[in-house]
Amino acid sequence: MTIDVHTHFIPSTLVAALRARTAMPRIVDNATAPQIEYGAGNGHVLQPNMEDLDLRLREMGEQGIDYAVLSTNVPGVDWFPKANAPAIAREKYDADNGADDTHANRHQPHLQ
Repeated sequence: MTIDVHTHFIPSTLVAALRARTAMPRIVDNATAPQIEYGAGNGHVLQPNMEDLDLRLREMGEQGIDYAVLSTNVPGVDWFPKANAPAIAREKYDADNGADDTHANRHQPHLQ
């Protein structure tokens, strides 16, 4: 069995929370692709497979990966203000634990 122990995944609840923000951390659309901004001069492109579980699973199959630990790290819920972080964390947890049970044997959500 081939296991990917470090792959980034941002569930739709966290993507929506980041898109709703005007301050960092946030997701903004630029001319080429959505950008995750989490500090002055720090950020990266939001790759389609970072938020689309079906795409991630399809790519895993193409690459011969049987199982993946899906990590949500930068920016994680700990980057949100104290007033918002607990609710966002609960939504993320609920989304992870309800995420397409038909594929539960292929991935395990993990919050860093």
